[in-house]
Amino acid sequence: MLPVTGYEDFRGKFERVADLRQLFVFILFDEPGKKIVANFVDDNFDWLDRLAAASNVFGFAFVHRDHESEMVANPSLQVAELFGIRPRELPGVVVFSMLPDGEQVADAAFLPLEKQLFESDLRALESFFADLFSIIQDAQDSVGDGESALEAFRKCIHAEERERRWGNVQEYIRARLQDIASMPSTFIDSMAQAFAKEATLRMMGPGG
Repeated sequence: MLPVTGYEDFRGKFERVADLRQLFVFILFDEPGKKIVANFVDDNFDWLDRLAAASNVFGFAFVHRDHESEMVANPSLQVAELFGIRPRELPGVVVFSMLPDGEQVADAAFLPLEKQLFESDLRALESFFADLFSIIQDAQDSVGDGESALEAFRKCIHAEERERRWGNVQEYIRARLQDIASMPSTFIDSMAQAFAKEATLRMMGPGG
């Protein structure tokens, strides 16, 4: 997992790794209503990092560090906009792959994190992320000829063997998997445009 402290930070880090993995993950959450997710990511970032490393993916998430700095801002809404994900759909996890040029998104899927996942205790959330990264690992290990990693990911989600082992979490993931149909053709350019838009709004200030 790579911690990001703002949109420009995410863009810079992503450009350095865009051609190094088959799959990428971004944990998206808005503020202030989704503090339970923010706190979970903060408290468990090292564990999430180990899960991502074991699954051979680059993951990204905003971390609530250096609150004193004006340069720290959650980029989740800007990243969600790149994929056509609406603010009302957050929190969630977007899983995506890139074309060999490292600039264009090849495919993406979105998994909303809904209220019922947090209603009992955080063990449900831990189970979700542990199983999600396990599915990603299984998918990348099982990619067939001419098959994309995300195709294998979807196939693993629907596998009966996994359902028997992790029934409740598996059913949750399968029921909420959303394929993203509308994506920008060039991801890096879209990120640059989104950053320029954000910078302009900051320069204008409140009421600008």
